[in-house]
Amino acid sequence: MKKLSLFTALAVILSFSSCEDDPILGCMDETALNYDELATEADGSCEFNVNGCTDALAINYNELATLDDGTCEYPLLGCMDPLATNFNELATADDESCLYFEDGIIGSWNGVYGLFGIVLSQETMAMIQMMDPNDFSNEFGVPMPSNEDEWNMFYETIFASNVPMEGITFEFDGTNFIMSEYGEIETTNYSFTTLTSFDVGENSFEVSYFDVLSCTETELVLYTETYDEEMGQNTYMNITFSK
Repeated sequence: MKKLSLFTALAVILSFSSCEDDPILGCMDETALNYDELATEADGSCEFNVNGCTDALAINYNELATLDDGTCEYPLLGCMDPLATNFNELATADDESCLYFEDGIIGSWNGVYGLFGIVLSQETMAMIQMMDPNDFSNEFGVPMPSNEDEWNMFYETIFASNVPMEGITFEFDGTNFIMSEYGEIETTNYSFTTLTSFDVGENSFEVSYFDVLSCTETELVLYTETYDEEMGQNTYMNITFSK
């Protein structure tokens, strides 16, 4: 048998020694996603779960998350325009459902009652409020108001009156304004100039505009002012309708 040379024997020994010493690189953290049980030397490659929302449809979707933690939040659809009649303050995503008075008034409305009164100037109201309480009571026959609500009630009671509006109908179709008063029908036009106000064409009411104070599915409240030539001052109408 041929003897191994010294160099050959040394090479074999070094070869076995090298195989035993070479490390196996990998992740050695058992809590990591890519833990390698065969690894003998950590190479910094460990990957761990990132908690978060993993649903791409959620508004707080985290593309880096690997483990859903139940925190997903979803958009609440609704109208997000505070000027709209159906504004939803809880909505987080606009669904283009916003409605405005221009849309809401379309249809036929039956008169319920109207508050008719005199438009008092700020100067006149200030003079009245500065009156002596005794003079005030003698003049108007009621105690002098002591707060804002009482003053408002006083003006509506003394300088305004409620009038039943049954038999009066207002109808809007987007362009035409049809008024029916106890069977007498009159048609003119109307157009919104702001989100809450619309102008009207020539009419027997001698009204040039209306402000929409409120409009729901069942109730419409309109306000306007006109000039009374006989009294020489402005008067107002606050009319409530129902469907």
